[in-house]
Amino acid sequence: GNYEVTYVDGTFTISAADRPADKQIAVTSYGKPYDAAAHGVTVAGNDLDGDKTEYSVDGGATWTEQAPQRTDVQQAETVKVRVTNKNYRAAEAEGTIAITPKAVTVTAKSTGKVYGAADPELEAEVSGTLGADTVDYTVTREQGEDVDTYKMTAAGATAQGNYEVTYVDGTFTISAAD
Repeated sequence: GNYEVTYVDGTFTISAADRPADKQIAVTSYGKPYDAAAHGVTVAGNDLDGDKTEYSVDGGATWTEQAPQRTDVQQAETVKVRVTNKNYRAAEAEGTIAITPKAVTVTAKSTGKVYGAADPELEAEVSGTLGADTVDYTVTREQGEDVDTYKMTAAGATAQGNYEVTYVDGTFTISAAD
């Protein structure tokens, strides 16, 4: 014919879309007392085909696919969460992991002796620790050897690792000899 036809390739671009309304990411923080288990933030809405979830605990300077898990008592730690997918715009959110001390009570075990006898070993009952965990404390009693009732005191640091310790006094009774 009368024409010479030249074909030129074009470009067809598919841009990333916004995430669907029902697939927006949501991060649930964790904040409870120590229970000896590992805990982290929970992410929802990151289940589209091709989603890649990453976490950062340094303000976004570095990212990892390994979700941070914490076991021991700590101040609130901010966890940034980023979900990327080649078909959707990246989405970011953040939450916190905070593990507070578990309450523990150390109660001086009330005891006594007969006038003139040696004091028995002073003991306390510990309630609230988990597993083989221990807290440090001492048990002493008010000075005196006459027939009477004396105060026993369990004492130690209030903050001990994963525990917040409360101390409860007991009584030491010296009774009359026969």
